[in-house]
Amino acid sequence: SLFLTTGAEAIENAVKIARVATGRPAVIVFDNAFHGRTLLTMTMTSKVKPYKAGFGPFAPEVYRAPAPYPYRGVTSDDAIAALEHLFKADVDPSTVACVVLEPVQGEGGFIVMPPDYPARLQELCRAHGILYVDDEVQSGVGRTGRMWAIEHYDGVAMLGDGRVPRHTHKPDAMERLLAEGRPHLVFADHGFAGAAIEAGVETISIADVNDTALLVAKAQGRTEHVLVFDDHVDPNAYWPVFVALTSQHA
Repeated sequence: SLFLTTGAEAIENAVKIARVATGRPAVIVFDNAFHGRTLLTMTMTSKVKPYKAGFGPFAPEVYRAPAPYPYRGVTSDDAIAALEHLFKADVDPSTVACVVLEPVQGEGGFIVMPPDYPARLQELCRAHGILYVDDEVQSGVGRTGRMWAIEHYDGVAMLGDGRVPRHTHKPDAMERLLAEGRPHLVFADHGFAGAAIEAGVETISIADVNDTALLVAKAQGRTEHVLVFDDHVDPNAYWPVFVALTSQHA
């Protein structure tokens, strides 16, 4: 696991790892995405003001496709078809290192990916040898009722145990980098960092939420953030509420 200070660092390093592991230069991102404020992640972000205006020229080999946006009439089928068209019109899929997707797009308007889309996207990636990067800088750490938002989606292969990333859970790409003697791309922490992060996760403030009605009231009132980690609370109860509320305000 590579523990870093900011989301932009995390995404930049994910792209670096993907490029070195695949030997490919291109990156695919999506409409309404936000990935950071460094040059590469600004390029990957789909918002000119306040983030990109005046900061060009931007990084090369970054391509953009529509993501599903049901509230605006863009379905999973539309998004997959657009990506396949991108592969024919703008970038050879054999040159693409990775796609980067937020399962819940934050800056874009709290856009929740449809239930089928992440798995379909990953399947398309596999067909072309493209790595899938799950950006949860804004949607992770319990914000959707589970530790990671991607856990709400069936059929998506993820690493780790769903709570704290551990050094024993490394994708093949990272294993290859270690074998090549490039550990700086895989590890950037010291011996105490993992313990500190695990302790932090264990002591995250847990809301006293015992039923869905209270959860809905808190979410609608927007008076406090609700994290659901207690064993007696079903984390699946939060997700439909989260999806319903965000779809009303997209």
